[in-house]
Amino acid sequence: MPSNARMTIRFEPPAKPKQPSASGERHAVRQPIIELIEPDEKPALVNKEARMGFTSWNSPYQDDIHALEEIIRRTDTDHHRQPIIVREVKEEAQYDEIVVSDAARIPKDSEDLREGGWYSHLGTLEPVKETGPSWGRVILSVAAAIGTGILFGYMVLSLFTGAPLFPGKTDTMLPVQATMEKPSKTNTSPASSQNSAKAGSSNTAGVTPPSAQTASVPVVEVAGSNYYLLQFGVFKSKESMETAARQLRDKGISAATDVSDGYRVYAGAATTRSDAELLAAVMPGMDIYVKAEKQEALAVSTDALSREGAKFMNASADLIRKLVLMSGAGIQEDQVRKFGKEDMASLQDIAQAWSKISGAADKMGSGRSENAGIVVQALNSALASVADYNEKPTRKLLWSIQSDAMKALLTDRHIRAELGS
Repeated sequence: MPSNARMTIRFEPPAKPKQPSASGERHAVRQPIIELIEPDEKPALVNKEARMGFTSWNSPYQDDIHALEEIIRRTDTDHHRQPIIVREVKEEAQYDEIVVSDAARIPKDSEDLREGGWYSHLGTLEPVKETGPSWGRVILSVAAAIGTGILFGYMVLSLFTGAPLFPGKTDTMLPVQATMEKPSKTNTSPASSQNSAKAGSSNTAGVTPPSAQTASVPVVEVAGSNYYLLQFGVFKSKESMETAARQLRDKGISAATDVSDGYRVYAGAATTRSDAELLAAVMPGMDIYVKAEKQEALAVSTDALSREGAKFMNASADLIRKLVLMSGAGIQEDQVRKFGKEDMASLQDIAQAWSKISGAADKMGSGRSENAGIVVQALNSALASVADYNEKPTRKLLWSIQSDAMKALLTDRHIRAELGS
């Protein structure tokens, strides 16, 4: 068969049915007629290469679309249907009941019980009631936290301000000779005298009782006084302390330094706490701490301090107190004006009494005469500032009086501390 042969399938209409024959022949089934169409032309060779030539297929139904569609529909009238498979329904499966024996419910050991351990509760579905925190514990925790914060804050404040941690204990030690203020008026009860006589019989003959020794030594009294210092700060070194004091002076504010208990700078002094607070209000924008300065009264033997020295210390304390009062009152006023006549008259009386005894500064004893000289120098400078202020009142002179008075006050405190030790 040539390679370019074509196969054409043509469907003919079924033939008319014939009469059934006696032999029981069936109707003829229509079958498609297959014709083999030979090619009209043979392939031609051009340039020694074989080329295939195709011709169009001419069909009698080529131009009649409806006839062709009708033929296709008639030939595909019988549809092939799948047979329905009928399946038998099986019976439902039967399950046997599971029987749990009583032996399985009995725990093998104590760990299977509810009280056996925490893991025994995992298999239970019992409701769990969550209890809230105990109010007693909450209150105790809050109170403990507040108390700890207050204690820590008080310790930090005491560290920066220099105040004693326990207010009942003062830094100034009371002198041992305080019981000898008036030895002539001290009486001894009969019972105490008898006890002392019995105790003295056991001592050796050459030992004198301490009461007899102290009673024979005369004492002098140094009056006490209270002040309130305006502390500007406590510094780590002497250089930083001097820098802070210089900054205060540059602002026109009084400044005094003290190195007895840390490097401290003070910006003012007053005789009462209310006056100290009013004086601190004049210095806005500055952190000021009001520190109480209590100077205890002293009773010192004449071996440690002469009578002239005691008079000098008392007169100096009176003059310092008057200068602090007058300068503080002048600073608190809105307008600067001269001191009143009554204040000036009182100051002159105190200053004259002090000047008469100021020469006793050299008789204060070894180590204390130098501090006494500083007190004299500071008070003379303060009195000079008072005279200048009355001639031409300025606020700067008032602060200068405060500075000199604080310097004399702090130096007097050193002398008292040495005498009381």
